[in-house]
Amino acid sequence: MGCDIHCFVEKRSKTGKWEKITGFVSDFYDPESDYFNKEEYKNADSPLDERNYIEFSILAGVRNRWDIVSISEPKGVPSDVCSDIKREIDNWDPDGHNHSYLTAKEISDYVSDDRQYAKWLFGSCLNQLMARSETGVGDDVRIVFWFDN
Repeated sequence: MGCDIHCFVEKRSKTGKWEKITGFVSDFYDPESDYFNKEEYKNADSPLDERNYIEFSILAGVRNRWDIVSISEPKGVPSDVCSDIKREIDNWDPDGHNHSYLTAKEISDYVSDDRQYAKWLFGSCLNQLMARSETGVGDDVRIVFWFDN
């Protein structure tokens, strides 16, 4: 049975509250492609939605058959997750597993630590997340994700 990711993006507002944001080009599509450069394809909830077990291994150690060092073990659902994403999480219960979240900074730190494969996997995703960061370091933008089988 296959494993899929469910991923959403939040941005911390000026008041400190996390809010869901959209308007991404999914990693399922080439963001440079003329075909997928149309506005109707720039409305994805996340830049990550392709089934990629190496990516899942890096994000949270899920389906890790290669002994890849992950960014973090699953952290659970953030206590301050926005209500829109919380509703999605609740809809997947009990089929959702390995819930976690990572800031764009955490992903960037991992990618910049001389991991060429990670740069290739997360290049477009990271660029899209960092473009939405007000601080410029990515500590105010995060992905909230989980998996299902």
